[in-house]
Amino acid sequence: MDRSKEIATDLIRLATVLRTYPVCSDPYPLDAAGNYCLSNSNRPHWSYKVGKISFDADLVNGRIPFRCTDIKVSLSIEISGSRDEQNETTINPLNSLQFDIEIEGRVSPGEENDPIDLFSSWHLDRHIYSLKDNAPNYSHPLYHLAFGGVKMEPMEKDYGRSIILPAPRIIHPPMDAVLGIDFILQNYKNKHSIKKVIEDSDYRKIVKNSQARLWKPFFESIYSHWNPSGFNIHNEFSPKMILPFYL
Repeated sequence: MDRSKEIATDLIRLATVLRTYPVCSDPYPLDAAGNYCLSNSNRPHWSYKVGKISFDADLVNGRIPFRCTDIKVSLSIEISGSRDEQNETTINPLNSLQFDIEIEGRVSPGEENDPIDLFSSWHLDRHIYSLKDNAPNYSHPLYHLAFGGVKMEPMEKDYGRSIILPAPRIIHPPMDAVLGIDFILQNYKNKHSIKKVIEDSDYRKIVKNSQARLWKPFFESIYSHWNPSGFNIHNEFSPKMILPFYL
């Protein structure tokens, strides 16, 4: 099946499934995205946009403020990729990605005061590099999930309206002391201030050694779920242990 039509079918089928269960206020954005893929299936790239699809959230422990209610979590996404099924092993599967999760709730400060609307967001995207770009000052993975992002920028003067839920358990390779220190340097220090450290040959060798010890078997285990031959994976490092979402 053509890639665009395959994606379109999945989106529309998912909308049908969501209509069966009371978890989504309106799955129509999935229908619209699927129909867009179908109507543009003759283009060299597939793409679609889901404006905003919302779900009611359970009142989990650990939320801040704890008295917040009526929590809704919504997803909006713009994504595009190649339709070339013949060379899918040699191409980048995505050309662009912008993925936003918005969390909204309300809290009543008291009977005499109006309820306060609360908001927070997570942002996942594919960084688009250009030859004209300056090097980023902080670590900038190609695909990165970050708290906040553009959806929260309008709240810069009113962060008291933020709602904080327990953070998603985001998969990340294991880290030892070396990789932990490198993580802190790469994410919380300006690259100009650590340039000499991270370019030092001994430092790079030390980090590479830790990456080989921990990250190589980690990603081999993840890949072995689809191609088990040629990998000797320890039971406690099995794909399902590392990533229980596997089907």
